[in-house]
This record gives sequence, C-alpha cells and structure tokens, in this order.
Amino acid sequence: MPHQLSFDFAYRYPDDDAGITIPVILQYGELSTPTTAKVDCGSELCLFSNETAQRLGISVDEGIPIVLDSLGGPLDAYGHEVSCRYSGWPFTRLSILRNTLVSAGISSVG
Repeated sequence: MPHQLSFDFAYRYPDDDAGITIPVILQYGELSTPTTAKVDCGSELCLFSNETAQRLGISVDEGIPIVLDSLGGPLDAYGHEVSCRYSGWPFTRLSILRNTLVSAGISSVG
C-alpha cells in the first residue's frame, strides 16, 4: 500500500556532480563556526578540515586516538565530541581527526 510523505522543511540544493552540499554549524563548548558538509547516507564518518577544528579552539592531537582505514593506508586520528546543526536539527557524537573533523552520517568539505 503506497504512503504519502510530507515534510515541514525542504532544502533545495544545487544539481552538482560533486554531490549534495549543505550548510552546517559546528559547535564545541561556547565556540561555533559555519561550514559546509557533503551528504552521504552510506558514510560512517564526516570529514572536516583542521582549520575548522582550529576555529573551534580544538587541540586535535589531544583527543581520543583512533585509526581509520583510507585508500592511502591507515590514518591516525583523534576523537573529540562536538555538536553539528543543520537547519536547526542537532547531530552529536562528532569526532575531530588529525587534519580533519569526523561525524556519523554526513561527509564534508568544510
């Protein structure tokens, strides 16, 4: 039996071969910074630049050590809990990596 879906909010993103990019706000303590993220529903993590971590006052290397597999081999990383908001919707359990910021559910470019 078919069902009709309805939404209170719609975001119109540009048709881009590089994927869907959305604006997000990342927060760590009292500091927050706007950036952009790529939507990838199959991704386990989101990657943000080290510069984004610096704008949030995060000392990346002082986080929880983790190792990620990548096409270039293992990537040493460090986890930090931060908050991410998209259009007022909060996402949590984000992690900062060495030179990148990572989260579940959204991959990123910011």
